[in-house]
Amino acid sequence: MALVCAQLGARFLAVMPEGVSNERVLIIRAYGGEVRFSHGAAGVLGAIAESQRLAVELGAFLPRQFENQENADAHRLLTAPEILSQVPGGRVDAIVSGSVGTGGTLVGLYEGLVTSNAALRPVLARPVEGAVMRDVECCSFLRLGGVQSPDSGSGRLHLRDLSTSQIPRIDRSET
Repeated sequence: MALVCAQLGARFLAVMPEGVSNERVLIIRAYGGEVRFSHGAAGVLGAIAESQRLAVELGAFLPRQFENQENADAHRLLTAPEILSQVPGGRVDAIVSGSVGTGGTLVGLYEGLVTSNAALRPVLARPVEGAVMRDVECCSFLRLGGVQSPDSGSGRLHLRDLSTSQIPRIDRSET
């Protein structure tokens, strides 16, 4: 979204919880976007609440990416067929996502690629510092067996299909 705003000459402001990967912040800033941090302990829900507050205060457009099913649909309808067309035999056994924001990419790819292999395995790879299931929140996970978050009351969903054992622990000191 920062790239699109840069192309359109529009202001872009992202709200992220303290502690997000520096790469995300650097990419947004490289496109001329601004980043504001919400309290890290409040997690993604805190960042969403702050972005909603700022949208009202600034009279800004709020894309509501965590609530937008078209996020996952774009990957299901466009990205997955593109991948299948380039994979010899047209079969994918696993999807590994190392960056989960809304979850739309992982969910959309899963939905689009599962037709090539009913045993398709979605894998969420997160650094040790971020390997907390409560940080993976998205409406897109509904079709993967998500359940309503008991602590949010907002309709946000947690991904429950991926057990903790499926989240590889990656120690940054080893990379």
